[in-house]
Amino acid sequence: ENDPPYREINWDSLEAVVIHRIMVNPSFQRTGIASELFRFAIDYGREKGYVSLKIDTHPDNQKMQNLIGKFNFKYKGYIKSINRLAYEFML
Repeated sequence: ENDPPYREINWDSLEAVVIHRIMVNPSFQRTGIASELFRFAIDYGREKGYVSLKIDTHPDNQKMQNLIGKFNFKYKGYIKSINRLAYEFML
């Protein structure tokens, strides 16, 4: 939940599901699989009683930032120790 780098961010909740990686085989990219993975994580978090969903991504990963934006995650800040942008979605 709160690995040391995540302690650099002032999150809205400590009761969260954390997405650490999203990978889709290049042959299946642009088919909606990543969006379905996000929907699954959101549904899972709600069913299990979590308060939020957290994710981080590299500043150069524009595809992931676009996906994060599509789901209306809130930008929470920059994690300097791992060079990542942090986002949170309240469930």
